[in-house]
Amino acid sequence: MPEPVKSVIAMEEKRKGKRGRKPKVDQTPDEAVRGWLRGYKERTGSSYRDIAAATGWSQAYIHWYLTDSKKVYDVAGVESSIKLFRQRLEERARLGEDLPYVRTTASRAIIAALNKTMKQGIMSVITCESGVGKTTSVMEFIRRNPKTAYVVPCDVSYSPQVLFKRILRLFGDYSRCTLNDGLDRAVDLFAKHANSILIVDDAHCLTNPRGPNALRTLWDHTGIGIAMIGQPELRTRILGPGNDTTAQVYSRIRQWLHVTTIKPDDVRSIVAGVRSDLDPKVADRLVRAADAYGHYRYALNLLRNALDVAKADGRDVLVEDDVVKGQRLYGRR
Repeated sequence: MPEPVKSVIAMEEKRKGKRGRKPKVDQTPDEAVRGWLRGYKERTGSSYRDIAAATGWSQAYIHWYLTDSKKVYDVAGVESSIKLFRQRLEERARLGEDLPYVRTTASRAIIAALNKTMKQGIMSVITCESGVGKTTSVMEFIRRNPKTAYVVPCDVSYSPQVLFKRILRLFGDYSRCTLNDGLDRAVDLFAKHANSILIVDDAHCLTNPRGPNALRTLWDHTGIGIAMIGQPELRTRILGPGNDTTAQVYSRIRQWLHVTTIKPDDVRSIVAGVRSDLDPKVADRLVRAADAYGHYRYALNLLRNALDVAKADGRDVLVEDDVVKGQRLYGRR
């Protein structure tokens, strides 16, 4: 072959990228990793958004990895992030940061209200102060009813349209939609899931009255249970003076529940449920410290801090001084 021809062929191959091409990488997903992530999602009720935030990948990528891995160009990278996420969870559990669910007066009341909402197909409003165990109770209810309970967490940035986008994503629908279109599709989806419940967590963030009204319309057309859970201002937004825009929502709500702070016996249950091997003096010190603030979250965080102090000293057994130092770490004296 003449030299000029060889030169032209070489230049064309270089232009097309035939030289120096990277070898193909096996993109077959590890079923053990994918199976664990599916189980974690179902067990905890986590959304694609939650998993995406924890792993550093987009929601679409996580969705593709679990459903159609051919769309994922870096399966190894995704699985590496998932493995690191799993390691963090296991480490947190080992350190006592992921503490088990413990029944309290508040959690029993919340779960009972959710059960009534689901079984009777009614609309409910559940309010409580921050740190009482609202979200923990919701997650426990989801764990007990994985096939009939759906939860959508709200944010202050959510418009009614975004709320229904999040509801559709519970069923794997990631397409764009207007509020009316999203409502119509949600009605069709829930019509196929009778005797189910939609839990709107942090519903006090729905400042636009069109959000609760759209939920009311969803209930009118499907008859599913709908529970709006949030802080006390949620009740004010629905019942407050001049709230004519939510009058139709109010007329359909059959159950109102307000949960106050946790009680001393609840704190004792939390301490005993998490660490039954505690010295009685240490347990009493934890109860006295947590009783002063009456928050489920404070009780758990104080116990976490005490466990961290003991671990830093190379001990697995807590002493009273660990609780005192734990209070200081928490900013309390």
